[in-house]
Amino acid sequence: MSLGRGATTAGVFRCRTPDGDSLLFKEYRPETRQEVRPEVLRAHVQWRQQLSPADRRRLDSLAAWPTGAVRKGRTVVGVLMNEAPREFFEDGGPREVRDLTVLARDTDYSAHNHVPYFPAPRKLAALAHLLESLAFLHGLGVVVGDLQPRNILTTGAAGVPRVYFLDCDAYLVDGKSPFCVVRDPVPWQVPGADRFTERTDLYKAALLVARCLAENFALRGFTPRMFSDVLPSQDVRLLCELTDADPARRSALRAAQLRPMAEAWRALVKEDGAMYVRNDTYAMARWPLPPSPGRDDRGPAAPPRADDTSVWEPDDSVAPRKGWLRRFLYFFRRSPKRHR
Repeated sequence: MSLGRGATTAGVFRCRTPDGDSLLFKEYRPETRQEVRPEVLRAHVQWRQQLSPADRRRLDSLAAWPTGAVRKGRTVVGVLMNEAPREFFEDGGPREVRDLTVLARDTDYSAHNHVPYFPAPRKLAALAHLLESLAFLHGLGVVVGDLQPRNILTTGAAGVPRVYFLDCDAYLVDGKSPFCVVRDPVPWQVPGADRFTERTDLYKAALLVARCLAENFALRGFTPRMFSDVLPSQDVRLLCELTDADPARRSALRAAQLRPMAEAWRALVKEDGAMYVRNDTYAMARWPLPPSPGRDDRGPAAPPRADDTSVWEPDDSVAPRKGWLRRFLYFFRRSPKRHR
């Protein structure tokens, strides 16, 4: 049974090995077969087997890494891989995977099409797992390269969000890709970059965060004052530094150095479904924030679009929740003598 196709893929088919294991066969298009480096693809498959058992289990939990190359004569015609876990498929109807484009849905689209809307805390928790996963992959010498929303899946509207990576047969291991032709969609190309690196992965990941929060995949420029209801200004400033148009000014931070920020984002969604928000006013407040002028009961107003020249100012009209600890933290943040 065909499960779909892509730019380089003739189809993806569910199959069973002689040992009884259920796998997916990703068949390459005829023109793609000429772009494969067979020896690099074989090394790609063997690399997974050389990992420690713990690293291999973690890799398999977050990525559809190729487990075998399929040949017809001397030509590589595709790869075998594990199927994504059930929680990464849409509920009901045909078995369609849920990719990260769902995080950019706005409320009007979701209501009109009767599909779930993902509020800011769920977006951030999912993207936090993406950042944590990049730190793990980079630590193993792996670069994603074509990092864009169609190639990454996410879980639904329940539980703590997670992500799952696709098209891993095109990843770079120790700088080598199984394909001699590099594909990089124009909306996700990195200015000034002539090859895939850890820094291009982080540029694309930071841009993905901003675009999902803005619910606008055309977004390019943003400032620390944007998204003030849902992120501390220092987090947005870091996203700006990672996506600077000038490569010389772009942040050289590595994914592992973003773990503290990612851990804070992951904590915004709890196993029981409760959601929270952190910003310059609140260390942790229950989502949605209390109503105030300019904000309805669904939470923060939508962030500015790419063609909107206005900026969001922090909303100081929100009163702190009751309780001595919240009042103390609120007073401390409002004090002009506070230090970060």
